[in-house]
Amino acid sequence: MRTLRRILPSLNSLYVVDAVARHLNLTKAALELGISQPAVSKSIRATEENLGTQLFIRRHRGLSLTLEGRAFVDEVRNALDRVSDAATAIKSASDAEEIRVNVSSSFVSMWLVPNIASFKEQNPSVLFNITENHGDLDQDAFTACDFTTRIGMGAWKEAHCWDLARERLYALASPEYIKAHPECLTLDTLQQSHLLHATETHRSRMGWKEWFAATGTPYLRDQNDMVFSDHHSAIHAALVGQGVTLGWQHLVGGYLGEGRLQIVANTVVRTPQNVFLLSPKNRILRAHHTLFKDWMVARFKQLDAIPQDLDCFDSTTRLGS
Repeated sequence: MRTLRRILPSLNSLYVVDAVARHLNLTKAALELGISQPAVSKSIRATEENLGTQLFIRRHRGLSLTLEGRAFVDEVRNALDRVSDAATAIKSASDAEEIRVNVSSSFVSMWLVPNIASFKEQNPSVLFNITENHGDLDQDAFTACDFTTRIGMGAWKEAHCWDLARERLYALASPEYIKAHPECLTLDTLQQSHLLHATETHRSRMGWKEWFAATGTPYLRDQNDMVFSDHHSAIHAALVGQGVTLGWQHLVGGYLGEGRLQIVANTVVRTPQNVFLLSPKNRILRAHHTLFKDWMVARFKQLDAIPQDLDCFDSTTRLGS
């Protein structure tokens, strides 16, 4: 590249050579390029001097290419075509209305998939690239996406963040399980039920011990009935009647609305943390990104309702990031 810069100080001269070779007329080339005819003539002379060879033969009625000129023009056109193809591909990619979302598998299946149709109906040209994660994202994964969600206090210097909802957890079971195990209906006897646990390796979340502590109830269980490595699986087990699971209000609203899960023990525990939508600090949000962000915030507000008759307990436990 340094050698080329010494031979051809300005790559604009290549556009001039290409235009003159196509028209074989300085005036027509000047009109195409939007510059004066003397400027075109000067550029050609400078390029020939820099290359040390004549590219064009000046004739009375126009120009013709020398053998060296024809060979050089062929290479220039090939090079310009390759640069044009690369630039077009990059421009097309940047013009595509794509949104890259990287969220937990639970969020994908229990919130995003059930709700995203309403956004797509209003914005059919927007494409989604959805990646599921199993823990808070590392820096590389975070900067590669447009949006993710995170539970915490919201003080992340590397991100723009928008508050979606307070973190609230219910104890949940299927109607079939509740009918067969009425002991799950009260807080005092809930621990006699089959409690479904989840212990995620790469993400800290509230478990039964912390949930009961928030209600002021000692946790007396010395063994766990069933332990999963992901809360998504624990919730699925509850759906098929395997026991009682903890569920986040913002994720299980659909199941509650359909009647597939019901709140037991008449209790909700609220943590000091919130659910946030995040975007990398250096991400330039285009119009379709902003549409999605605004839709997410509005949709959460629309769905953020809990039954009025529940006993609400505040926890001081902070297990997010």
